[in-house]
Amino acid sequence: MIKRIATAVVLIPIVLLLVLRAPVPLVAAVTAVVALLTVAEFLRLTESYGVQPLRKPTYGAVVLFFILLMLNAGQENPLLSTDIFGVAAAFAATIVAFVFLSIAMRRENLATGYPAAAA
Repeated sequence: MIKRIATAVVLIPIVLLLVLRAPVPLVAAVTAVVALLTVAEFLRLTESYGVQPLRKPTYGAVVLFFILLMLNAGQENPLLSTDIFGVAAAFAATIVAFVFLSIAMRRENLATGYPAAAA
């Protein structure tokens, strides 16, 4: 309990400083690191259920998403920029699902490929 409170006391000011004062590319970079750590934990969790996840494509998709977010920052019209990024992110999420399924279908045993693509 004390550890959680201490973590909150340390991290809340850092997060507030990042959100309120840092440029968008820095916020995206810090968020990317946190996302990669959580994806690694999720992939380890799926392995405990017997699923062999697609590690490299999953990490690649996460990194690509945040690189696109960093490159999109700083446009002249923020509202239009956000709208374009939202559409592009939705399109990318749809395409990534098909790419993961295509990669999973290359496995010899399709029974392990589909759960891996879903993870």
